Amino acid sequence: RAHAWRSAGVNRLSLGVQSFDDQLLAAIGRNHDGDAARRGLAVARAAGFDNVSCDLMFGLPGQTEAAWRRAVGDLIALGPEHISAYALTVERGTPFGALDRAGKLPRPDDGEVALMFEEAHRELAAAGYQHYEVSSHARPGRRAVHNNLYWTGAAYLGVGASAASFRPLDDGTAWRYSNPRSTKAYLRAARAGGGSPAPTMIERRGGADLENEAVWLGLRTSDGIDRAAHAARFGADPLADGARRSAARGCADAGWLDISERAVRPTARGLLFADEIAARLWR
Repeated sequence: RAHAWRSAGVNRLSLGVQSFDDQLLAAIGRNHDGDAARRGLAVARAAGFDNVSCDLMFGLPGQTEAAWRRAVGDLIALGPEHISAYALTVERGTPFGALDRAGKLPRPDDGEVALMFEEAHRELAAAGYQHYEVSSHARPGRRAVHNNLYWTGAAYLGVGASAASFRPLDDGTAWRYSNPRSTKAYLRAARAGGGSPAPTMIERRGGADLENEAVWLGLRTSDGIDRAAHAARFGADPLADGARRSAARGCADAGWLDISERAVRPTARGLLFADEIAARLWR
C-alpha cells in the first residue's frame, strides 16, 4: 500500500505513533504497539517517503516525565522530518470524560503537563527541529504546508469523512463547511448520492470573525502576525483596537509576546499560553 501511495503521487505521510510504551497505548485505546510504530516508519522509508511526520502525546493517564522524555528521545532517534507533540484533551461525551468526572482518570496535573511541553521544546530544538507552531516541530524546510493554510487563513479542501474545508471570498468573508463525521454515514450518503455527500455543517464567516481568527491562529506560530500584511488584508493593524493593544501589552509584560513594529510573535514561553493569549486578544 505504501508503495502504491508513493507511486500515485502522495509525498508525505503522518503516522499516529502517540507513544512507544505498550501500556500507555493500551490505556488510550490504541490498537498498535510500540514495535508497530517503528515498523510503520520503516515501511514508509522503504516505499520511498522522505517526508514523514509522527505524532506523540503527553499528559496521558499514568505517564511520567521520565517516560515522556524517553518517548521524545526514541522518536528523535528514528529521525522523522516532522514531529507533532499534542497534550491530551479530555472531551465531554467520551469514555475519558466520564472517567475524569468520576475522579478515576489518574493523569498528570497542569504543572506536570507544562513541564512535559517545555521538555519536548528543549529536546527537539537541541536535535535540530524548529518549534514553529504550538504542537509542531520540523526539520528546516519540512514544515507542514497543508497545516500552514489553516494558520494563515488560506483556502483548503477537506476530502473524506469529517474533513473540513475553507473557502475565502473576494468580499472579505468566507465559507467553512465539513463532511459527515461518521465514516459509515459518509459512505452511506456517498453511495446513495453517487458522489461526495453534502456537508453536515456550513457557516459563513464575516470579516470581523476572520480577523479574530487571524490573530488567534497567527499567535499559535513562531512567525506570529506580520502587522503590515494583517493591515493590508483587514484594513487595520492587529493592535489598532485599544483594548486589544492593552491586552497584548499585558501579555508582553508577562513574557508571552514579543511586540515590534513589524510583527507580534509569541515567545517560547508564550506558546505554552497560546489559548490564554487568544482569549485576552479576542474582540
